[in-house]
Amino acid sequence: MKNVLSKFKQNGDRRPRYKDNPKYARYKSPETKKDLYISSGWMQNHHLYDMCMDAYDAMINGKPQAVMSLHWGFPVVDGFMDYENDILAEKEKSDYSQMWWSIENEGMFWSESEKSFCSYQQLMDIRKIKNPLMPIPHEMYLDDKAMRDWKKKNYIPKQTGEIRILSADIAIMGGSNDNTVFAVLRLIPNGDRYKKYLSYMEHANNAHSEMQSIRLKQLYDDFDIDVVCLDCMGNGMGVADASSKVQYDSKRDKEYPAWTVFNREDMKDRVFEVDISEALALIYGIKQGSKFNHYMITWLKNAIEMGRLELLIESNSARDLIDDRNLKLSEHQILDLIAPNIETDILVKELTALEISYQANGTELKVENPTMRKDRFTALGFAVYYSNLLEQKLTKRKKKKTALSSYMFHD
Repeated sequence: MKNVLSKFKQNGDRRPRYKDNPKYARYKSPETKKDLYISSGWMQNHHLYDMCMDAYDAMINGKPQAVMSLHWGFPVVDGFMDYENDILAEKEKSDYSQMWWSIENEGMFWSESEKSFCSYQQLMDIRKIKNPLMPIPHEMYLDDKAMRDWKKKNYIPKQTGEIRILSADIAIMGGSNDNTVFAVLRLIPNGDRYKKYLSYMEHANNAHSEMQSIRLKQLYDDFDIDVVCLDCMGNGMGVADASSKVQYDSKRDKEYPAWTVFNREDMKDRVFEVDISEALALIYGIKQGSKFNHYMITWLKNAIEMGRLELLIESNSARDLIDDRNLKLSEHQILDLIAPNIETDILVKELTALEISYQANGTELKVENPTMRKDRFTALGFAVYYSNLLEQKLTKRKKKKTALSSYMFHD
């Protein structure tokens, strides 16, 4: 801004059209060039906040600078918006967040409270992944050569020892403001831990449990998934049941085997019209409760703060990378490519708006604002929870190997 836009002020005076009239051609206008900034609010740790406060201080001290905050009340008073139909209806939505409402509609700069799950800057610091995983287009499954060509160009193979987790937060059937979210977490060994990469995310709204189950199996094939995390006590039960039978995918002309839950004794044999020996034990069945939620919150928060989790770069940055490659894509094609980045943008909004506190027992954390939308947070949380269970096994194996080596080579 300083190096480019502001320098336009140096290139002569603005010439208003009234000076085309010979009567005013020699008129000297007292006006001077000005900088005008228009923006929504944002975080208080952003440089724009400092600029606003500097301008505010200058304004109240009589200097020629001014700051104006255009609250949502202005268009309501002037009749451009209706309070009940526009403002109140927006506030009553399931994804309403006071934080983002204040930023976008009240001109406020937000400061994270002590209850904040994490800071906006913490999340921006881990947005490093430039290449998302890409789901295979359905039509590629109908043409072997096209599939091979597509994979050579777009497929990201697994690294040595890599594990891929597919997790899903399933929406309430018929819920217009509730989304099913699928997330793919790549785990790459790093010492006695895994480095975690949230490399793909998508959502579906008001989809039938049968279709959601088929989508799980499609993504399982597309990304070479190792395990599927699913809430089998809540809304995910219908999807788990749909997955427990052989399914046909008309879009890919493909039949999928039945899946079953491997960690729940009461669900290990839960299959439909198929022998249990023919079912794939792929689902880690989640039972959400206060203890589970505490560990999910704690482990996800720790992964963010310790830099053990990375997210996709911002959608605007992803668009810039596509533009730099000069691929001559349509807007629809570009949106398809950056869709996982857009989902991650929304995830960041969810995480920064979340507030957590200790429950009445004083030992377990909970989400303070449970009514706000947190589909993406939950899908990511499921995957991070399971990844930590795998890390615990990894640490135990390494300790046993170290102890055995010490015993064998001890003098």
